[in-house]
Amino acid sequence: MILRIELYWLKYVTCLCLPIKKVHKKQNSLQMNKNQNTTPGAKGTGVLNLIIEGEKFKWHKQFISCAELKQLAGLAPEVELFLSLEDPWDDELVVDNKPVDLARPGIEEFYIKRNLKFLIEDSSFEWNRQFINGSKIRKLGKVVDDSEIFLAIDRPWEDEKIGNETIVDLARPGIERFIICKCGEGKLVKIEINGVSYELKRGKYSVSEIKGIGKVPISYELEELINGKLTPLDDQATILIKGCEEFFSHARDGSSS
Repeated sequence: MILRIELYWLKYVTCLCLPIKKVHKKQNSLQMNKNQNTTPGAKGTGVLNLIIEGEKFKWHKQFISCAELKQLAGLAPEVELFLSLEDPWDDELVVDNKPVDLARPGIEEFYIKRNLKFLIEDSSFEWNRQFINGSKIRKLGKVVDDSEIFLAIDRPWEDEKIGNETIVDLARPGIERFIICKCGEGKLVKIEINGVSYELKRGKYSVSEIKGIGKVPISYELEELINGKLTPLDDQATILIKGCEEFFSHARDGSSS
């Protein structure tokens, strides 16, 4: 009788333990599968931003190689790419055996070194990239804080104000020229009216105002020398004065002044 009770109890305990063992095995199996699906060393699946030659790109890995940078931007394999670093550190040449960590603070910017010329007033400067911002222009030209920077644009268009974060493309046709003006003040420039030089502030003037500056009779016709040709000006027209403009007047019957 005692032997039967012991056998029954042993069987009962064994039955209770079996499901528990199966559950534990299943949980362990799930944990193993979860670990196998995780890439070792991965740091999330976010998208990282970068800039190559002024153009924005996205990258899904923490590191990017020199070859991948060139392929991403469609650059020739032989070009040299540089990583832009904040002052006072020198920019870094990107080499094949040293991938760049894009997860560092800020957005990494890469560029090809070029020697592009531009002018600040009448002083010549060179920049080794296609793009430059207003902050760099201000630093290179030693422009004081209470002065504004403008990019000279051909007439009849107005000059473009350049803020510290404004990006200028130096690779466009021609040589960019930047003009410095005191904040709230117009820059003085020279024009000629009938061969006489006059100094006035840059900006918009009516033809009548130009006549008044040059003491031209109001009844006379005023012409401007544009690209080697004299162009008649309407008295009600407005002229954007930027400097070096030349004007000539004559009586409306065609006789010279």
